[in-house]
Amino acid sequence: MKRITRLHLYILLALFGVAVAGCSGRAPENTPEAATATPVAQPTEEAGEGNPVVSGPVMGMPAENFASLEEMVASADAIVLATVREAGPGRTVGEGDAALSFTDYTLEVSQVLKGPADLQTLKIEAVGGITSAGPGYQIGATYLLFLRERTDLPEGYYREVSPQGLFQVGDDGLLVASVEDPVTQALAGKTLDEAITVLDLES
Repeated sequence: MKRITRLHLYILLALFGVAVAGCSGRAPENTPEAATATPVAQPTEEAGEGNPVVSGPVMGMPAENFASLEEMVASADAIVLATVREAGPGRTVGEGDAALSFTDYTLEVSQVLKGPADLQTLKIEAVGGITSAGPGYQIGATYLLFLRERTDLPEGYYREVSPQGLFQVGDDGLLVASVEDPVTQALAGKTLDEAITVLDLES
């Protein structure tokens, strides 16, 4: 049930982002990211641990779902294993009640499966501040991410290709999909080495 709710959140936040852009009077940027943009994940604080986490979708994430794993791999500029290290205040879009604040968070890349071989860190922009609502990315947690480079933000910013492009590495070393569908099931429950074999990628 949690996964279904999270997918609904992508749609609701997408509509909210369009409303904010209209209220701020800021025209959408003429980029592929702007054409398919939806708001990003919101950092939250996990009860009892005090670790900021990020819940919700990534800004600029397309609403599309990939029909195959091969399509998602081809769509990604980078496929990496990365650990969330920190989150900090980012930009604010709009004014007054329509203002939308962002948080920038930094991931340390430990393995590049596709993309720039020298990629060591990357940033993802998330909507909102530190709150106490919802599950999501956790500081210190490691993820397998299918990413596209952001062309509307400074160099080094990326976004997920879609909700299908995020897998958390569990305590047992197995991948946990952000959403369940035939595409993500091809990797869910596998170790990273097994996933690399499935993806037919060399680390």
